[in-house]
Amino acid sequence: MTSLLTPLTSIRSLVPPIIVCGMSPHVTILQFSLKLCKWFLPSSTYERLNNLMNENFTSTICYFYETYSGTKVIFYGDKIPMNVCENVLYISNHQTTVDWMMAVSIAIRQGYGGKVRWFMKDSLKYLPFYGTMNKINGSIFVRRDGSNNNETLKRDLKRLGDVRKLGFYLVNFAEGTRYNPNKSNVIKRSQKIAEDKGYEPLQNVLFPRSKGLLLSLESMKTLDAIYDVTLAFKLPWETANRSQEGPGSVEMVSIYGREVHINFKRIPVSQLPKGEKEIKYWLYSRYSEKDRLLSHFYDKKTNGTFPGESYEIPLKYNQTLPFLCFNIAMLTAAWGTERGRNIYLKSCLFCFALTLATPILGPLLRY
Repeated sequence: MTSLLTPLTSIRSLVPPIIVCGMSPHVTILQFSLKLCKWFLPSSTYERLNNLMNENFTSTICYFYETYSGTKVIFYGDKIPMNVCENVLYISNHQTTVDWMMAVSIAIRQGYGGKVRWFMKDSLKYLPFYGTMNKINGSIFVRRDGSNNNETLKRDLKRLGDVRKLGFYLVNFAEGTRYNPNKSNVIKRSQKIAEDKGYEPLQNVLFPRSKGLLLSLESMKTLDAIYDVTLAFKLPWETANRSQEGPGSVEMVSIYGREVHINFKRIPVSQLPKGEKEIKYWLYSRYSEKDRLLSHFYDKKTNGTFPGESYEIPLKYNQTLPFLCFNIAMLTAAWGTERGRNIYLKSCLFCFALTLATPILGPLLRY
């Protein structure tokens, strides 16, 4: 029976990347066209349309990661604020390539689906389609070696905070790279950094980098809260295991019935300590708490759960399905006729040209 199901599982796992990659050209061109219209539109109108286009893309992906793959999302901790307009800095542990989608998953439930932006590796802005989209959307690109010009980052963060009047949701993976249990050299180097700074080494997360948080707090005076999120992934028919690497994008949609456990804490910005040294220690203490929560999750006695009561917030079909239908209709129109295929090919070439021109168009594409 397993040998018969394997080909079906493989075919099933191909559907999401085909649709998501296929819709990328028209999404990119729509966002770029809107960007050119920015100078003629009221700022609030432009922001609403930009959020709608971003929501179209992220909600379609969320459909595949949750509804299509039967993923069960289980929450713990504070109740997630619903239907509110907040300016949020989201900090999370970073295990897999799908962690960013969990931020979107929470945001969609709040009605924030189009308002999510990210701290991203600088090299990703040269990625075809996605780099251009995120540059237009106002994501913040940083170099992993920390060699960014701080004044440039402050300017970009201030612009994001000042321009986005309808609320924003800025995601920061403070570890800087993914925690992979198979990369012992990365883990040991992180633990050495902690020891050198006089902190207790962390076992389940990497030592957090504070630069993004410090610059955000300094530059974004409109921040309302920090969303402190701890993620853990589990297959319900297996024991939670810290030695296993988290699921990748294809793996996430190829196995039906995965669980994502999310511990959520909302911290008002007014409760944060003052002073650079104090904030650095505060950030370390939050990741120390994540370390403790993950140790609890991986303990065989707890059976892959976080402490406290759990609750669920069902993802509604109307939060994702309309966007999926729109993108499938666009792809059907593009791929269904010879003329449509010609236009689609030219659209792909145009998007690649945009990517190559990123160093030149950078100021134009900036939110």
